[in-house]
Amino acid sequence: LIPLGDLNADESKRVITMLGQAGRDEVRALADRYVDPAETDKAFRRLAGFWEENLSVFQCSTPDPAFDSMVNVHNPRQCHTTLNWSRYLSLYQLGIGTRGIGFRDSSQDAMGALAGAPGEALALIRKLLGIQLPDGSAMHQFYPSTMAADHGDAQEEAEKGKLIYGDDHLWIVLAVTAASGSIAGSTVLTGTSATLSSIAVTPANPSVPAGVNQQFTARGTFSDGSTFDITALVAWSSSNPSVASVNSAGLATGVARGEVIIAAAAGGLSGSTNLTVNSAVLTSITVTPITPLTRVGFRLQMKATGNYSDGTSYDITTLSVWTSSNTGVATVGSTTGVVSSVGLGTATITATSGNVSGNTILTVTSG
Repeated sequence: LIPLGDLNADESKRVITMLGQAGRDEVRALADRYVDPAETDKAFRRLAGFWEENLSVFQCSTPDPAFDSMVNVHNPRQCHTTLNWSRYLSLYQLGIGTRGIGFRDSSQDAMGALAGAPGEALALIRKLLGIQLPDGSAMHQFYPSTMAADHGDAQEEAEKGKLIYGDDHLWIVLAVTAASGSIAGSTVLTGTSATLSSIAVTPANPSVPAGVNQQFTARGTFSDGSTFDITALVAWSSSNPSVASVNSAGLATGVARGEVIIAAAAGGLSGSTNLTVNSAVLTSITVTPITPLTRVGFRLQMKATGNYSDGTSYDITTLSVWTSSNTGVATVGSTTGVVSSVGLGTATITATSGNVSGNTILTVTSG
């Protein structure tokens, strides 16, 4: 139990709790970070921004609100959940020593998430191709973190000296076809027997202020001399999450002044670079396009550029809180900066980060 003391009438107190699994040092750093309500609010805004972007890929409008809710919200959220959790109730069941995730199920899960999360879906498809056998059949289950695989409870073709499920390899054909037609072209199918030789992380030794994102890229060099972008296939880590964190896509966020090592690992190899979080502070925000003109029913992406005390500027569009002074004229995604014009007139579109704001005036006309 957490002692909250006495609550007076109409009084409220906020309790921040965390649930997850990580190493002791990382847990301590995360706890120290998110005990600050402002950091927790930022995390929820990032989460809201992810779902706003994911769900905006496809929206339908029919006479049946329940149908719209199923197609526009429930189904894409469920597809993304199964992409990461397979068919389980919790991530606990994905741990080493458990069943792992199924080849057939995961092929289906990847197809469901291609529209909203194409990068994550393609990364899973490539992992599935990595446990396909030379004759085209596949191991029935595997652990994404280690790529260890086995035949599970498969019993087909035991008389031929192997155990498979007859339809596993058919589902990956459908998944690759779906990906080829929507996001990746023929590159999904390209492969050689070359092995990974080294990993390079770029940009090298960048420096950012606290609160600013830095996207890293991992490029793998293979034994045949070829190189490929493997950003979505590596495991990303920060040597000190209390200074800078990094997510599974290689996007790092400065937290506090200091220096960390950002590393990318795969196949027993790793590459890294240093990230410095400097002491520069945000001094102003420029919102563009400046005084835009649009029509009713149109959408417009706004951009927030943060200007810092050391003379540098960064895109802080998704790190800002967006508001509209007149929602009868235009609404704006609070974490995305996407404006939807709904009526004639003008509205001030504002981006705020901390106690610094910037704005521009949007005019909506009939044509």
